[in-house]
Amino acid sequence: MQEGKFNVLLDVFWGSSGKGKISTWLADHFAVTRVSSSNFPNAGHTAAFEDGTKFIAKAIPTSAILKKVKGMGMECYISPGSGFNWNQLVKEWKESGRPTLRIHERASIVTDEHKRRELEGSDSTVHIASTMQGSAAAIVDKVLRRADCKLAWNDTESMVKAFDGLSSGDSVSVIRADEFRAMTQIAIMDQGHTWLHEGSQGYSLSIDHGSHYPYCTSRNCTVQAAMDHMAIPPSVVGDVYLNLRTFPIRVGNVVENGVQKGYSGDFYSDCKEMTWEQVAAESGMPAEEARALAERERTTVTKRIRRVTNFSFVGLKDAIRTNGATKLALNFIQYVNWQDNGLKGGREAFVKLSSKSRAFIDRVEAAAGIPVVLVGTGALHDEVISLL
Repeated sequence: MQEGKFNVLLDVFWGSSGKGKISTWLADHFAVTRVSSSNFPNAGHTAAFEDGTKFIAKAIPTSAILKKVKGMGMECYISPGSGFNWNQLVKEWKESGRPTLRIHERASIVTDEHKRRELEGSDSTVHIASTMQGSAAAIVDKVLRRADCKLAWNDTESMVKAFDGLSSGDSVSVIRADEFRAMTQIAIMDQGHTWLHEGSQGYSLSIDHGSHYPYCTSRNCTVQAAMDHMAIPPSVVGDVYLNLRTFPIRVGNVVENGVQKGYSGDFYSDCKEMTWEQVAAESGMPAEEARALAERERTTVTKRIRRVTNFSFVGLKDAIRTNGATKLALNFIQYVNWQDNGLKGGREAFVKLSSKSRAFIDRVEAAAGIPVVLVGTGALHDEVISLL
């Protein structure tokens, strides 16, 4: 994490790589309190702690939960590339301990009507197995500049109703575009604050640069998109962390009454689709864990069981080149060898990894040309091996 810089965390593949866990860990480890995101409701990021606290973010940065769990003075910035439902945003704000919230005036408000348009009719995205949460429809309305388009600045009535009164100690505000830019730029460039931007979804889902159009999301998921949303010049960018999982996934296909109505897309050329039973068998997962694996691999938003493939070095190299990545975070190492499940610590823990997992990490680093600095060994916040 580069001090006094705009650091970014992105997903290498098609999402669901544990970015919520890693972004929260990075903010905690480096005491970063200024965080931002460009979330839409088509993705959910999760942080889970040893005391039983579990936080799912669809509207605000996942690391906001550090206000509640660690007492950190989190300042959360919601970019103009974001879209949310007021009730969901307020729910997350309250669950995370009511951190400081700065909302860009041009963030999109995603309504039930947006969701309906994606579920049915001419705007339906069922055929590409979309999450159908209304994200693309909201973006379309903003681009068309429809008279009835709801953005944060012109939906104050809904905002006031959702927050239902703020106490004197709360700090929540919708910020004008020029003021938002000034707040973020001055914090980094003049005051030297370290920043962490949490990307949403995955690079391979990018509408312009992803692996398989039209089986993609409605925007780009790149470091350039993060810079654009937060109005950050290249000179201010610090580390670009790429988050990856040992067995990449795509959202499950849409199946209704036994008939496939939507296909979520192909994988890279060096991929071969697998089953979760195969993943469990290859890792040596205990029978009880193996039986529960597919159920645990339901997506946060759609609740469909994810499709899974072997690791793609083609996709990894593409993501690194395009995003100028500097460091890698590798999650789900326990899916390579279950013996490594739950390991945590620093270099002393890294040397305890099985030879199978170490060999996998060596292959990733050799292909990437940059180091794996974090290894996720489980779902909990501290189930990380750090080489930082």
